[in-house]
Amino acid sequence: MPDSNDCSPMSALPDDFAVAWDRLAGLGWRPEQIEWVERPSQGERNQVYLLRHAGESAVIRLPHAGPKAADRSAREIHNLNAAAAAGVTPAPLLADPTDGLLLLPYLHGEHPKPGMVRREAAIRLGRCLRSLHRDTAPFRSGTDILRRIRRRMAGVAAEADEARRHAAGLPSVVRAMEPVVATLKRTAPLPVPCHGDLVLGNIIDNGDRVHFIDWETSTAGDPHQDIANLCLRARLEGAPRAALLETCFDGDSERSLHQATARVRLWEPACALDKALAYWRNGVRSGDVDPRVAGWTQRCSALLAAPGMRAAHLVLDLETAAL
Repeated sequence: MPDSNDCSPMSALPDDFAVAWDRLAGLGWRPEQIEWVERPSQGERNQVYLLRHAGESAVIRLPHAGPKAADRSAREIHNLNAAAAAGVTPAPLLADPTDGLLLLPYLHGEHPKPGMVRREAAIRLGRCLRSLHRDTAPFRSGTDILRRIRRRMAGVAAEADEARRHAAGLPSVVRAMEPVVATLKRTAPLPVPCHGDLVLGNIIDNGDRVHFIDWETSTAGDPHQDIANLCLRARLEGAPRAALLETCFDGDSERSLHQATARVRLWEPACALDKALAYWRNGVRSGDVDPRVAGWTQRCSALLAAPGMRAAHLVLDLETAAL
């Protein structure tokens, strides 16, 4: 959860809380027992507040609004409850699937930092990922990330000159990614519960165990995308990466381990491209050029040239031929 330094204290309850009070009252909450309320400086997509009630700290996300909000909320709450039952995330104090109102216990811990995840922390991350992907009851499906990438790649190919205005190398990187995306599609495993957005801010490590938070984009999907996105964001290589993968795939056959490890390697540039394409799409809609398009395009290009990419392709080509 955000540190107090990332929050702006408030002297009074926001008016927005009115929509939630009837349900909070059902838990025994009273306005006069709210000691403080803070709004994180990040996470502006939702109305999220930190607060302390009767000596207990919590996080509240106020109801969603807009088209399809009810369907998204129902999926998110279903998946959140399944993840909580598996110990991957704390059980919500209140979770209303009709509009997405959430009240969650405050989690103490730290977000992982890029390039600073040690072996012991990587093992904790791997245990949480394994519990999510293997021990969690089925999730409801949301966005198919690989399908989204393929659709946006087609958009770049169709408007290459315009895409170069956002990032000079974007069309060429999209072309280079075509065999990677095709291989990921061809070798896709059966869908399992997935977080869908494992940025470091959605991971809390208290030194004993890891929890994942924010299940808005959770889905039944490709587990290797979750793992690859974490590796990408945390810049995991060497011993920490090996520890993470060994924990995630502990007990698998050698053949399965090789294939899974190779798919994680291919998913990393795909995750980077997904970000570049998201900012490109937003820029096309707004008419602005977002510098993050170029940044993520360069990251994708570097990952395509990284050691292990060619070997990963070879492993998956051989495994496919052996089937």
